[in-house]
Amino acid sequence: MTKRTAARWYTATLFATLALTADIYLVIVHAKSALPVCSLVKGCEAVLTSRYGTLFGLPLATYGAVGFAALVVLVLYGQKQPKLLPWLRLAVLGGALAALALLIIQEFVLHAFCQYCLIIDISTLLVALLLVPELKPVKRNHDASVA
Repeated sequence: MTKRTAARWYTATLFATLALTADIYLVIVHAKSALPVCSLVKGCEAVLTSRYGTLFGLPLATYGAVGFAALVVLVLYGQKQPKLLPWLRLAVLGGALAALALLIIQEFVLHAFCQYCLIIDISTLLVALLLVPELKPVKRNHDASVA
């Protein structure tokens, strides 16, 4: 593994951990029936209490925390275990699509932003940008000749 490749994996792990931390914070705040402290942007309450803030009765942050915990494990072990790469590819691309959708909802539907959601969504996109070049499908060498 080159230094550049190692740096990509390390940085992706840091961004995934940052997103996991923000998700855990939002889950704790929700469990306490409180609102997060939002000092950078206005709109956390509007975003988190909107109909887009929950899925099947649970805050999106719950799904995000589980997803990012899995992503951190996949990033940590995926580079050493080629069998995990398809799962990592799916997680990274699925997460990036979800992050884009949630950013679009904040901008064009809710007209409000949550700073924690921005941290999570931007971190997710950065993980994808860092790892997609590293997650190219492995071409298998099939020998067409039969002895």
